[in-house]
Amino acid sequence: MKLTVYYDSQYWLGVFEKSVDGEVFFARHIFGAEPADQEVYDLILGQWGCLRFGSETVSDKSRAERRVNPKRMQRLAAKEVAAEGVVTKAQEAMKASYEVEKSIRVSQNRQEKLLEQQQRFEQKQAKKKEKQKGH
Repeated sequence: MKLTVYYDSQYWLGVFEKSVDGEVFFARHIFGAEPADQEVYDLILGQWGCLRFGSETVSDKSRAERRVNPKRMQRLAAKEVAAEGVVTKAQEAMKASYEVEKSIRVSQNRQEKLLEQQQRFEQKQAKKKEKQKGH
């Protein structure tokens, strides 16, 4: 298990990463204000079972373990952080799951909107027919 606590423009977040059989699962916890050490310990020890680990998985084998010169590694890390900020595999997986949920939500909203428009159209047609009858 690995816990990364970071500040995300509004809240302090904790991202849990769990490796099982070469697959990495993730869970996110929102702390709100900056968490104290005791709050983090309580979360790990007391609420571990309540965390919902994401179903989106990222293969752990994608991480290539290759010896790199420490100075080169430092330069590459600085360049990466400057380009896109600190991003973990769990954050990438969460983003992918959010995108999937968003596309599902958008399609459902579109269907509901079309259904509502159809119902309004049918109501207008019925009202026109009632007026035509003259009763």
